[in-house]
Amino acid sequence: MAKQFSRDPIVDEVLRIRAEYCEEFNHDLKAIVEDLKRGEAEAAAKGCKVVSLRPKPPAKKPEAV
Repeated sequence: MAKQFSRDPIVDEVLRIRAEYCEEFNHDLKAIVEDLKRGEAEAAAKGCKVVSLRPKPPAKKPEAV
């Protein structure tokens, strides 16, 4: 018998908000990114620190022996 997982109301809320946000931009990724960048710029203008992380280097593949 498969284990039943209970629904987490916080996860449900996050998923609902994310779906609504995507709907607002008709799931257009370019428009979503532009909106997020605009929000970051507004926050930075108000003195909030916006953190940007450097991309991680690709993992090295093991050498064939």
